[in-house]
Amino acid sequence: MKHIIAPLLIAVTLLYSPVSSRAWNKPGHMLTASIAYRELAARDIEALSTVVALLKQHPYYRQAWKQAMREQRVSPQGEGLFLFMYAARWPDDARGTSFHHGDWHFINFPFSPGGQQFTGELPAPRSPNIVEAFEENMRALRGGGSDADKAVALAWVFHLTGDVHQPLHTIALFSTLFPEGDRGGNAFFVQTGPSKEKKNLHALWDEMVINTPDKSSFAPVSAKTRELLSRPSLSRPALRELPERRFEAWARRESFEAAVKHAYLNGVLRGTLEDGPGTPLPRSYLWVNTPLAERRVVLAGYRLADLLSEMF
Repeated sequence: MKHIIAPLLIAVTLLYSPVSSRAWNKPGHMLTASIAYRELAARDIEALSTVVALLKQHPYYRQAWKQAMREQRVSPQGEGLFLFMYAARWPDDARGTSFHHGDWHFINFPFSPGGQQFTGELPAPRSPNIVEAFEENMRALRGGGSDADKAVALAWVFHLTGDVHQPLHTIALFSTLFPEGDRGGNAFFVQTGPSKEKKNLHALWDEMVINTPDKSSFAPVSAKTRELLSRPSLSRPALRELPERRFEAWARRESFEAAVKHAYLNGVLRGTLEDGPGTPLPRSYLWVNTPLAERRVVLAGYRLADLLSEMF
């Protein structure tokens, strides 16, 4: 079902204050949503209008989101883009509230590299997880609940579509150093850059596409969106994976395999525990893997747009 409201422009006028954040957390999710918004604005304005109308029924819209729009001086024409971005990041904003579901953000398919002498039994991914959460929220969207409940489910669909494309959200490495698993790279520490800063592998991948000190990040996110979508290598025809529509395949076949091959270098990459020194990354690591991370973010944006167009 489609409802038509006034056409929405992509441009957004805003101010923002500096605070700390990182990609595939808030700015990264906003980037995926920005790509989806632009795709719908160009291809399916009716679906876009319906989605924006539903997001206005979200419990955070009347107070938190409207207040944020006032503070950042978002123009009326920019409200739709703002709501897409805030819906995508909202499950992170809602941490510590009754809306939060920590286990929904990931699935830990186990990986045990050869030659690391791990002899334990690899556990199956626990439940609930990101695959089950996506299915649950899709059912809620298609069900007979209130518009507010559907808006909450829709925000989760935005967020989970972004999370599942981050390879470290789909894996846990098991070894003698990590007999209980490294929690998607959160316990796996490496050294980065000339200053040899120590960072966990998950955070490193979170920051790989866009790293901004501002948690709202509208200006950098918009600029990064335009830059990514201008690349021929990231156009729809160039993304051979794009026709895959199964969420579980995005997790297991794409992100998990990318994590094994690229994030952990097929088990060759070494890390330490948090109280260790961290292991220096290979010099080419970021240069080689940043294009993959960008590809995953763009895929998430296209797929979110296609999903919304199909549903609305």
